Amino acid sequence: MTDYNFLQPLALRHGAKLRNRAVFAPTTLSASFFNGVASTDDVEYYRHRAGGVGLVIVGASFVDDLGRGFPGQLGISDDNQLAGLKRLVGAIHDGGAKAVVQLHHAGRMSYSDLLPGGQAPVAPSAIPNTPDSENPRALTDSEIREIIEDFGRATRRAIDAGFDGVEIHGANHYLLQQVFSPSSNKRTDSWGTDRTAFPLAMAHKVADVIRDNAKPGFILGYRISPEETNVDGYRINDTVEFAQQLTNEVPLDYLNLSQPVANQSPFVSPEIKTPVAKLYRDALPEDVAVLAVGNVRKGQDAEAALADTGADLVGLAVELIIEPKWVEKVAAGQEDALNQKLSELDYVDLHLPQATVDSLLKPMFGEVVPWAGSGNEVAEHGTML
Repeated sequence: MTDYNFLQPLALRHGAKLRNRAVFAPTTLSASFFNGVASTDDVEYYRHRAGGVGLVIVGASFVDDLGRGFPGQLGISDDNQLAGLKRLVGAIHDGGAKAVVQLHHAGRMSYSDLLPGGQAPVAPSAIPNTPDSENPRALTDSEIREIIEDFGRATRRAIDAGFDGVEIHGANHYLLQQVFSPSSNKRTDSWGTDRTAFPLAMAHKVADVIRDNAKPGFILGYRISPEETNVDGYRINDTVEFAQQLTNEVPLDYLNLSQPVANQSPFVSPEIKTPVAKLYRDALPEDVAVLAVGNVRKGQDAEAALADTGADLVGLAVELIIEPKWVEKVAAGQEDALNQKLSELDYVDLHLPQATVDSLLKPMFGEVVPWAGSGNEVAEHGTML
């Protein structure tokens, strides 16, 4: 047995107890039914990866049909999805992990062929994501307020489905980040003059629903992209300040940092040598956990991620896709037995839907997924979505 610190238990701010600090970070499968109902592939994928980690974050579940971001996306927008979500929660709980669902709205990161009636994607302003992207339609004030309500209703469904918590998806260029970013939010109303207003209102709504409906210990997380690389985007200091405001106003349990390497320093502000996760750890209240993710291959990498940054949790994504027993093998001192390659022969044994390989892994890595033992550098990756 090993005595890594990340294998030690952790009590979150509002009482939830995790058996260890390893987290299955949010990934997307594109394996759900057309109406967002969880499929057997969804359920079995999570069942076979919940046996070692302390927390499983079920990725990017749309809260409204206009918030869909990709085909086969899991939904939490309708009560008809509850039965499938309950099966998903049950599979995770069978493995002994806590189950959190990520609440998601894609905003302009979508396309009309995916949306009801062929509608245009929506965004804070009518600015496409790239020159080749569809032109989105700017949201009205009433639509923004309705989306906030959608997140509240989705939170209630998460409670009814038996989840142990929710994570608000404010990262990866989706709607909440679009509103926060000066490059995509050019509004002149209150949602534009104060770009924190929408994510804060969203977090308050979710927290209110939790307070009124959930049992004590229900987990509230928030995912953030620490910085943007475009010239007119936001910088690390902007998000650290926002995170301070968020944690002061809302009873947040943890902050999930979307980044390719867990202990990296800022890309866009090279004068800052401090690891990104440490910047947040130093700025936030001690009882708000920081989740560092990215490029953790071995137990020593997970240990270094926490030691270098002071983070409280370490996220695993590709690691658990390729090796569902990653935590169990590391804990047993069997790191030499970790699977670090993926071939088509593995898909069935790994309970890995073909749609996930085609839509997620191959676009990121091509036909050969790292770490194939070739001695090549591992591609930088985060947790996909």
